[in-house]
Amino acid sequence: MSNSLFALRTAIAQSAMARRFAGAAAWSVLGAVVSSGINMTLMMMVARILPQDKYGQLILLQSTLMSVSLLAGLGMSAVATRYTAALRSREPERLARILALCIRMTLLGSVIAMLSLLLWASPVATGVLSSVDLYVPVLLSAPSVLFLTLDLYQKSVLIGLESMKLVALSTLAGVLLSLPTMLFLTHQYGLEGAATALSAAAFYQVLFSYLSLRHERVRHDLSRNTAHWRGERSLLGSYALPALIAGGLVGPAHWAVQAILAGRPDGFTQIAILGIAMQWFNVIMFIPGNASKVVLPILTDSLTGNDHKGSRSLLGFSILANALIAIPLAIGMSLFATQILQLYGDSYNDSTLPFRLAVFTAAILACIGPIGTMMSAASRMWLAASTNAAWAALYVGLVYLLFGDSAAGVTQALIIAYVFHTIWTILFARVHLRQIANATAHSATQAPDK
Repeated sequence: MSNSLFALRTAIAQSAMARRFAGAAAWSVLGAVVSSGINMTLMMMVARILPQDKYGQLILLQSTLMSVSLLAGLGMSAVATRYTAALRSREPERLARILALCIRMTLLGSVIAMLSLLLWASPVATGVLSSVDLYVPVLLSAPSVLFLTLDLYQKSVLIGLESMKLVALSTLAGVLLSLPTMLFLTHQYGLEGAATALSAAAFYQVLFSYLSLRHERVRHDLSRNTAHWRGERSLLGSYALPALIAGGLVGPAHWAVQAILAGRPDGFTQIAILGIAMQWFNVIMFIPGNASKVVLPILTDSLTGNDHKGSRSLLGFSILANALIAIPLAIGMSLFATQILQLYGDSYNDSTLPFRLAVFTAAILACIGPIGTMMSAASRMWLAASTNAAWAALYVGLVYLLFGDSAAGVTQALIIAYVFHTIWTILFARVHLRQIANATAHSATQAPDK
């Protein structure tokens, strides 16, 4: 461990790109840790207020809203981050046109998704979510789809601008307002109150991210002529669609397995157990996930500028940093699984197996996460889409055919799917790193002698 930490310090000291990463990551990680810590505390309190089956219904409702909002974004958030990072200093006029396309598509997708939930709340509740009790909560929480989708787009532009401080502060401000709102409404009105609070929380987030983005648009002079934005529509097929498939499959896959569980005996209780396990899965992914938001614009800028050596260095640095964070966290959480679960109430004391499987799966994913970021930075989106589609098909298929009776079974399917995902991701990394090495060697031979 000491040798690894020394290697990490040396990498930061010797690499300008690593120092750039570390500076931006500090704000990203700080914001994520504080905001996520507040959210975790909030969900523990809500678990103690609601009965176990109602808490499971809330988890399924949250998962549904997140999945719908990801699909409603039509891949525009990925386009916004990638091209903001690549073009903000090189081609600001084209960037303005691309962002004009992105916001129009985001608004279109999010409004259609929200109206669809409002119009078909009854069949969604009874046919898809397997509970007539969720009809009113679906209606009350439907506006959150619009707010979540717009918030994701706005923060994606901020990430592309490397404005991580504003992302962190706007997220924290929204979370601080959400805490009393959720507790009050849940205590007073139960599941319906919690559903209303989901819409309020999403509104807080989109409001603060809008104010932050408005400030940055002026500072970076992004308010340029966008009359010819239709000329950028080719990005919808070349980047947005594969980005939607790649990034939009994760949430819907988790939602699908929860929907499968909901139709089984004691289903909502098992969803509550699975939801808690996945909350701590996300705890491990907090820092690596937010670090990847910093890596993407820097790596994109590096690859766009043909800095192959710097790109390879940053990739290795990111993998090492993630491993040093995620693996010790997974071990510690596994050792104290019983004590952590007691925070949610006595009814969760016997849920240690899915909890431990989930946190070790998160450690695996954290270590290979930077490779997925490299795919996005290198515009290899169809490759990323195909690998994620294979993972989602394997995960959902295993749950449906073999492991769909309990939260423990779902987490077993999850770790199996991610083991296979790790294998084919590493194979891609080997090929791509070899290409980078060859490009670096070619650049060196072409450089003039001094």
